[in-house]
Amino acid sequence: MQSIQEKHSPIPDGVGVLFFLQLFCTLAYAVLYSTLVIYATKHLHFPAVQATAIMGVFGAFNYGLHLFGGYLGGRFLSNRNLFVGGMILQVVGCALIAIGNLQLFYWGLALFLTGSGLNVTCLNRKTPDAKGPLCGTTLR
Repeated sequence: MQSIQEKHSPIPDGVGVLFFLQLFCTLAYAVLYSTLVIYATKHLHFPAVQATAIMGVFGAFNYGLHLFGGYLGGRFLSNRNLFVGGMILQVVGCALIAIGNLQLFYWGLALFLTGSGLNVTCLNRKTPDAKGPLCGTTLR
């Protein structure tokens, strides 16, 4: 006999963990995105127009790199490799941004965005849909 929770819960095992991982990835992106202009103008002494342009490109590339991550995930790498690689890229990217050098700032943004794109695609592919198999946001 199934317990009440198993009988009435349409949420498969492991989705809670994926939810919290996605939550922290999204929060990391949101914090970096929201403080990017302040950091660029106050610490790196960018003009406000240039800092705002960097923020716009950062937002646009975030969505474009999800397609790139989906392509890699669907064709060449496993979800585990995508996740680990994406997290490493995000951590290294944040460290490079924190150093405060202009050249490393650009490299840090690029690494963070690439890691973010890989993680989101990886986590979305692991979420089961109502029909049973894994849903995918990858290009196939």
